[in-house]
Amino acid sequence: MDPWAPLRSAALDDAHAKAERLRAQALDRSAAALAAAHERAEELREDSLTTARRAAEDDARRVLSAARCNAHELLLSARREVYATVAREVTQQASSHREDYQAVTEQLIGDARERLGADVEITDAPGGGIIAHAPGRQIDYSLSTQVKRCLAQLDDEVAALWS
Repeated sequence: MDPWAPLRSAALDDAHAKAERLRAQALDRSAAALAAAHERAEELREDSLTTARRAAEDDARRVLSAARCNAHELLLSARREVYATVAREVTQQASSHREDYQAVTEQLIGDARERLGADVEITDAPGGGIIAHAPGRQIDYSLSTQVKRCLAQLDDEVAALWS
C-alpha cells in the first residue's frame, strides 16, 4: 500500500473543495456583474429614451412655432392683399367719377392755399386729385392718397373684411 495515498487523497479533496468554492465565487461575481450590466443598460436605455423624447418635443415645438409664424405671415399677406384690392377698387371707382367732384377739387385747392400760402403751385395728380407744392412743403391730395386716408379712418370696418 502507498503510504502517501491518504495524503494525496486529502490534498486532492482539498483542491476539489477550493476549486468548487472558487467556481461558486466566480459564478456569483459573474451573476452580479451581469445584473449590474443589465441595470446599467436599462439606465442607458431610459436616458436615451428621455433624451429622444426631449429632442422630439423640442423639434415639435420648433415645427409648430415655424408653422404658426408661416400661418401668421400668410394671414398678414392676405390682409395686405385684401386691403390693397379694396384701395385699388375704391380709387378706380372714384376716378371714374372725376367730373362729379370738381367742387371738392376747388375746396382742396382752397385748403392748400390756406395751409401753404398764396404762392402754392397746384398740379393734377395722376389718377385724379391734386398735389400742392410750396418751397420745402407739399400736400398730397391725390385721389389714391385720399382713399387710403379714408380707409385708415374706417379701420374697424375695413378690418371686418378679414375677421
